[in-house]
Amino acid sequence: TAAANKLDDVETGTCTMTIGAATTNPTITEGNTFTAYYTKVGDIVTVQAYTSGKNFTDVGSGNPRFTGLPFSSKSGVYSAVTFTHNSFFSSSSSGYIESGSSYVSPIVENGTGVAAFAGTGTRYLMFSVTYQAA
Repeated sequence: TAAANKLDDVETGTCTMTIGAATTNPTITEGNTFTAYYTKVGDIVTVQAYTSGKNFTDVGSGNPRFTGLPFSSKSGVYSAVTFTHNSFFSSSSSGYIESGSSYVSPIVENGTGVAAFAGTGTRYLMFSVTYQAA
């Protein structure tokens, strides 16, 4: 019946993502945060975001990461992230959410290493990910 198939755990909202790095965060004229939009159905979360122009005056050091996902990912599950309209990374169009974490890491194209920021200047990034929440 329709009542038996009703979704009773649906949530939509925004989260504040932070552009950072493992050792020293980059310096960004417009600030290092941006808004992402999410929908959660049961334990499946979809997040979509666009940074608009961000002027990097320093790229920081260490592996880049975006923190602030609305829910931690399920332990034991890694999820793929797709980047587009991307000038943040010169060697990456994808990334991942590590098992049990709430951040996104870019990976080098056709590899497993973490991608570095492309350099200083105005950069743009759009991303989308669907993952299983803890």
